[in-house]
Amino acid sequence: MNKEEQFIEMSDAEKEVARLTLGAALDLVAKGDMRGYARLLAEAAELCKRSIAERH
Repeated sequence: MNKEEQFIEMSDAEKEVARLTLGAALDLVAKGDMRGYARLLAEAAELCKRSIAERH
């Protein structure tokens, strides 16, 4: 399953969390905190994967 298909399968709440996470990630990049950015994205990706796996 590609990333677009995974996004389509996400619930509205999951999509909102993804949007908020992206906003936080952009804030970290703007501050130059690349480690925080990488950590945030890794954690968000793992949560999304788990959520999708639980539904299948």
